[in-house]
Amino acid sequence: MTFQNDSDSLANLIQKVPKTELHIHLEGSIPHTVMLDLIKRVKDGEVIHSVSELKKRFRFKSVQEFLKCWQWKNRFITLASDFRTIAYKVLEDLHCQNVKYAELFCSPGDFKNQDLSMEAIIENVILGIKAAEMDFGICSTLIVDLVRDDGPVSAMKKLKKLQPFLNNGVIGIGLGGSEREYPPGLFKDVFHKAKSMGFYTTVHAGEGTPSEFIWEALRTLEPDRIGHAFSAFQDPILVRYLCRQRIPVELCPTSNVRTQLCPDLKSHPLKQYLDNELLVTVNTDDPSMFQITLIEEYMNIVRHMDLSLNDIYTLSMNGVRASFLAESDKLALLNRFETEWDELRCEAP
Repeated sequence: MTFQNDSDSLANLIQKVPKTELHIHLEGSIPHTVMLDLIKRVKDGEVIHSVSELKKRFRFKSVQEFLKCWQWKNRFITLASDFRTIAYKVLEDLHCQNVKYAELFCSPGDFKNQDLSMEAIIENVILGIKAAEMDFGICSTLIVDLVRDDGPVSAMKKLKKLQPFLNNGVIGIGLGGSEREYPPGLFKDVFHKAKSMGFYTTVHAGEGTPSEFIWEALRTLEPDRIGHAFSAFQDPILVRYLCRQRIPVELCPTSNVRTQLCPDLKSHPLKQYLDNELLVTVNTDDPSMFQITLIEEYMNIVRHMDLSLNDIYTLSMNGVRASFLAESDKLALLNRFETEWDELRCEAP
């Protein structure tokens, strides 16, 4: 079944597909209207009057340009309570896209200049998560990005502060930021300590770097998942290894195109990974900054990669299989997804 000439059927199907988001950064997901209010509140000479002007600001030619814009945007988040609002609004939006479960990345270390403590930020994110679950029924948890640019010593300090939140709102740690300047091996002790404490782990690797960085992350950090792994296609041995070991990969196709890692979606390795039976998931990374929704992400990859209904099913179910949910919760969610897929197949032309 293909959807190339039937956009309405595709849109209707993708809306109803049960989904997860496993690689979404809270600070890059702030709805544009909320972001505009934050900007207007901070009187620092920045003149952005409309959502259209904000969208123009969110244009990048490289990962480096994106990271600079990330820092620019963060300076408008000045109160710990902002994170409660952000988490709630992001989850409200995901709920409207039939996302059943999300693992939200948050980078509290990025807000030292605002004098916001990591504990206060996390507490407010958790409040937003709980409010969204109560109002919308969407389940979510938090992955704290230790921010590689702050170095391994800072990462270890943050990790120790996180212990009281383990399985109390926080499920894992991540490592994003400047991959070349702060390669995976620097954080070996941090990741091994995190795993011994009971945290799940994921690391951005092979986003704007060669496949060797993915190998280094796998060998030194032994993560539970890999974020992006865009360059894995350069190394067939690595692709086979990821498949055999069933190491989940958090793919973010539009993000990779917008930061010009690949020229277009048709050139993205997602279909290659899928055909090689890697445990790949589809995610938006920073949907507000990349101006994409998860529904649009699915629709675009279907169109440009000529995915089948079975491919969509596999990606949908992979999101549950790759999650950090407890096995009993994972099984319950898989059953829920299967039920919704049974209904979808009855409706599909």
